[in-house]
Amino acid sequence: MQCFKHSNQAVGLCSSCHQGVCYECAQLTSGRQLICDNADCHANACAKVKLAKQQQKMIKKTRIEAQRLRLMYFILGVIFVGTGVHCFLANYHKMLFLLMNTTGILFLFASFGQKTD
Repeated sequence: MQCFKHSNQAVGLCSSCHQGVCYECAQLTSGRQLICDNADCHANACAKVKLAKQQQKMIKKTRIEAQRLRLMYFILGVIFVGTGVHCFLANYHKMLFLLMNTTGILFLFASFGQKTD
């Protein structure tokens, strides 16, 4: 494969325009991408690096929110089960006991069913 600009042997492909580039034309971006010396390719590569950084921030934020949601489900589950047990011990209506415990157990299952990796 030859360079798109010179007759030299290409060392790789531009990550933006996918044309062969030689040592003279090749540039390495901060995101460790090989690009040619075209200004449009440089702008595209910089935009890709910026987008990748934004994606990493969003993934981290999503993981934190998932952990908070798990904690909230667990707390609600404990509250509902505790209220159900209180209803049972205080001899309230059995349907209230069943409703509270069932809701609490569902919240507890939801808290352990969420993946945060």
